[in-house]
Amino acid sequence: MTYTDKQLTAVCAQLVHRLYNNTCAYPGCLVTGEMCQIAHIMGKGAYVHWRWAICNQLVLCHVHHNWYDGRAGSKLQAQATRELRKAHGFLFAECDKLKRTTPEPWTPAAKRAKLAQLRQALEQVTK
Repeated sequence: MTYTDKQLTAVCAQLVHRLYNNTCAYPGCLVTGEMCQIAHIMGKGAYVHWRWAICNQLVLCHVHHNWYDGRAGSKLQAQATRELRKAHGFLFAECDKLKRTTPEPWTPAAKRAKLAQLRQALEQVTK
């Protein structure tokens, strides 16, 4: 991971945490703060081009992140996916659209432009 990649990841995480008021997006969960982390709707491995797309990210507490990623078993993963899709269907719909598109390659210039865009969005949200 390059320095720009790390910057993109950090700024994107700050923005997403701010958008979710640093609270777990799982319906009914009230966990906040350092117990929350970024979860990707489309996995970073299979969909590396969309890892910095805001619509591809949720804030989840550690427990619900493990459920959603399947680390707690397939039954809990299915339940978490259903609940999150029900509560945040618009994000899942946007990700379904992204899956059908061909992304531009992440050139250094494209990464710098994305970083500037995310920083501007973060400034607007923090005002």
